[in-house]
Amino acid sequence: MAQKGEVTLDSEEELKQLEKDLEEEVRYAVASAKGIVPADAVIKMERKRGRPSGGLSAASKAAGGKKSRIKRGQTYKPTDDDYSKVEEMVCIGLDQHTISKIMGISNATLTKYYSHIYW
Repeated sequence: MAQKGEVTLDSEEELKQLEKDLEEEVRYAVASAKGIVPADAVIKMERKRGRPSGGLSAASKAAGGKKSRIKRGQTYKPTDDDYSKVEEMVCIGLDQHTISKIMGISNATLTKYYSHIYW
């Protein structure tokens, strides 16, 4: 039994027609909300099938999930080059979260090894 929002289609032609109808309906809704001509409204539709993967591909899940840049158990050892990179990023005004993502380390590790640069 179909639930609210679900449609059962028998052929590919019915699916294509439904997509065209939905796109036209959305185009007019967007145009009226924005006060523009419907032909100027840009609509992007994607067909998704199956259940959400949680952001990981099947191959990634089979390999054990998302891998960190530094393997567990290895300690981070900053080099002189790392210190200079962090110092430059602080000078141009990047925040700690962004710097830690660029460097591939956690916020805690960034604070532990580079706190003298920030304060």
